[in-house]
Amino acid sequence: MGRKPSPLSSSIPSYSALLDVPRLSSGYFQSLPAELLWLFFAWIKPSTVLKYRRLSTRVDNLLMHQSFARLNIDRCIQSSCFNEGTLNYMLYDSVDIWSNRTGTYFDHLLGLATKIRWRKPFTRSCLIPNQLGKATLLTYLKLNVGSLRGQLPSSLFQLTRLEHLILNDNNLSGSIPAEIGLLSKLVQLDLSYNKFTGVLPIELGSLTMLVTLNLSHNEFCSTLPRELGNLERLTDLCAQFNRLSGSIPETFGNLKMLQFMHCESNLLSGNVPKSLLQLQHVEFIDFSNNPNLSCEFIGEHPGFLLNL
Repeated sequence: MGRKPSPLSSSIPSYSALLDVPRLSSGYFQSLPAELLWLFFAWIKPSTVLKYRRLSTRVDNLLMHQSFARLNIDRCIQSSCFNEGTLNYMLYDSVDIWSNRTGTYFDHLLGLATKIRWRKPFTRSCLIPNQLGKATLLTYLKLNVGSLRGQLPSSLFQLTRLEHLILNDNNLSGSIPAEIGLLSKLVQLDLSYNKFTGVLPIELGSLTMLVTLNLSHNEFCSTLPRELGNLERLTDLCAQFNRLSGSIPETFGNLKMLQFMHCESNLLSGNVPKSLLQLQHVEFIDFSNNPNLSCEFIGEHPGFLLNL
């Protein structure tokens, strides 16, 4: 026969006392079983869990555990107090995700996320965390927080359900890896106003669901890939203020849904291809400030505004 559990001490605080953080001392929590503490805290709204981490190191570790995450989040989902806004608040407000800790409450939160939208700047410059690869349900990722740096992590390309990837207005650098082609459901890709360099990968041309592609205000120094002509759903192409060189591909005449194209302030050369005259939906094309670029059909009055 197993040993009978000893009765709980009368010094154990009540549930209401547990939630009164200023009145508690860390000594209350040193001998309580983890399962009991998890039950005490399980009904706390996820948006306030972070507040209780400061009670003690042990409480901090227990509340960051995935077992507690499952219990806490499942119960809060049942009580309808867990939603997209709550999830975004917790992920944003946590330093854990940005220090690449694993096996935590926030890993479980990431596994539930379908949309992450952050605009408020972080208090410090940081990398895009590898942990984002755990958010396998993610369809929308917006991190224009102004303080992200470094290269795009390989884990980002595990998010194969992504439809919107918006990373503009940061300090991201390096090149766009060929793995970008794995994000085949992308409708919007915005990498503008960063410090990206190198070659535009031909794999961009495999993102055939793209409607908006914004690569402007970076330091790309390659040619425009002819494979971009495969993007038949594309309406907006922005690649201005880079160091792109070479000619404009004839295949751009296949961008049958294109409305706006911005390629000004680059190093493009040669002639603007006449294939662009085939485009039926174009409203405005800007090739200005490309000193070595010319156009032979200006006098043919194309059905769109061409700035050269």
